[in-house]
Amino acid sequence: MATAGVIDVKDLTVFIDGTAISCATDATLEASRDLREVLCKDTSGGVDYKYSNFRWSISGSGLYAMDAAQGGDELMTILIAGTATPTLRFSTAVSGDTKYEGTALLSTVSLTSSGGGGENAGYSFTFQGTGLITAGTNA
Repeated sequence: MATAGVIDVKDLTVFIDGTAISCATDATLEASRDLREVLCKDTSGGVDYKYSNFRWSISGSGLYAMDAAQGGDELMTILIAGTATPTLRFSTAVSGDTKYEGTALLSTVSLTSSGGGGENAGYSFTFQGTGLITAGTNA
């Protein structure tokens, strides 16, 4: 049954091939369309716009654990290999909830250890979408 009401932050995350990115602390899906200017001699000087290229990206961060199934080390391995992710999904794990899926290239991975003793190590990532992202519903 689909989530009712406002989605809890802990439930919305990024999945690679159906597996949630480990110990994520935040995730962002950003989509945009370029606009191209259409200005003709017969438009009386008014500028019109038309949609052009579609772009999307998914980024996020998490706590770094070397034994995580889908964490900083796995992301770094994908980046080094230079392969596209077969399916990247931004959603919850709840059946009936909206999902956004597509293929993407991992463009950035950061493994971080900053702060003093007692702080957590972290990682961050950015995927650049290839082609269009699709909207659907979790099975």
